[in-house]
Amino acid sequence: MSQPVMTDTRAWCIGRFAVDLPHATDVYVQDYKYMGYSIEPVPNVSQSEFVTRVSKREQELRTSMREDPHKAFASTKTPWLHQTVEPTATSRLFVYGRYDDKPEDLVYDVEGYAESNGTLFVLKNRFGAKYDQSAISNVSEILRNIHPRGDWDVPSDGAFCFQGGAIGGKPMPGFDASVAARLVHGRPSNFIVTMRESVEGDGKTSFLETLSKADATLKQYAGNTEVLRKGSREVAGMKAEELAVHIHGDGIQAYHFFLFSPGVPGDPSKPNLSVQLLFGAAPDEGTPASEATSPVDLAQATQAWDAVLKSFHYRGSK
Repeated sequence: MSQPVMTDTRAWCIGRFAVDLPHATDVYVQDYKYMGYSIEPVPNVSQSEFVTRVSKREQELRTSMREDPHKAFASTKTPWLHQTVEPTATSRLFVYGRYDDKPEDLVYDVEGYAESNGTLFVLKNRFGAKYDQSAISNVSEILRNIHPRGDWDVPSDGAFCFQGGAIGGKPMPGFDASVAARLVHGRPSNFIVTMRESVEGDGKTSFLETLSKADATLKQYAGNTEVLRKGSREVAGMKAEELAVHIHGDGIQAYHFFLFSPGVPGDPSKPNLSVQLLFGAAPDEGTPASEATSPVDLAQATQAWDAVLKSFHYRGSK
C-alpha cells in the first residue's frame, strides 16, 4: 500500500469524544449504553405514528396481568403497568413488572420512547424495587434531549453521541461505548475503541502485564513478537499505557498497537479507555497469509496510530 492510511480524514463522534478517521472507514460495530439504557433508533416515524405506538403499548401493559412466581406462575389481578411518565408531548416512559413478588424482590422493566425529527428512539433498562424519583428524573432528562444524528455529524454542544443520535442536556456519568472499524477496505486493519466511566479500582492492575496473557494473537505468536514501544503515554489529557508490537510468522507481518487508561473516577473527560489498532491477523482456513498479512508497512502503521491518538479528544464540558 503506497498511500498513507490516514487520508481524507473526518471527525467521528464516540460518546463525548471524537477521533479522526478516513472517510472510507467501514465502521462495523457500534454498541452504546447511557445510564444503563440500551438505545435503538427507528427512522421514519412521524409524531402521529409515535402516538399510535405508545398508546398501543400502554394498553398492552394495562391489560396484561402479572404472574405469581410462588404459585406456579398463576395469573393475578395486578396489571403489568406500574408507572407512566410523560416528560414531553413526544416522549413516554413506562415502568412495569411481569411478576407479583415480595416488595423487596420486585424488578421492573423500563421502556422509554421519544420522537424527534422523524426518528423514534426506544430506550430499555431495569429498575430495582427501591428505585426513586431520581431514576425517573434522569431518564426523563434523556428523553427530553435525545435527537437524531448522521454518522459523521459531530454536535457542537458536547452531546453524547451514539449510533443514529445524540443526547444533550445535563451530562450524566454512566455510559458504555464500543466502536470497531476497518481502516483499509477488505484487509485486517481494525481500529477498536471501548470506553466507560472510570470507577475506583480501575488502576490497580497493570494493563501491559495482563495483555500478553489475554490477547489471542500475542499468545499464538509469543516467540515471534518484537516489542516496538512499551511504556507511558498521554492521550487527550489522560495518563495511559502503550504497547506496540511487530508480529511475524506463518507468512504474515502484523503491527498491533494497544493503549489503555484507567481514567479518573468522577471526571467525564477521563474515562476508562482502551484503544487498539491491529494491522494484520493470524491466517485461517478462509483467510490465506497473503490476505491476513498487514496491508501497510511499519512506518505507515506507526503513522496511522500516532495520527489517531493525536486526534482523539474530549468534546464535552467538565
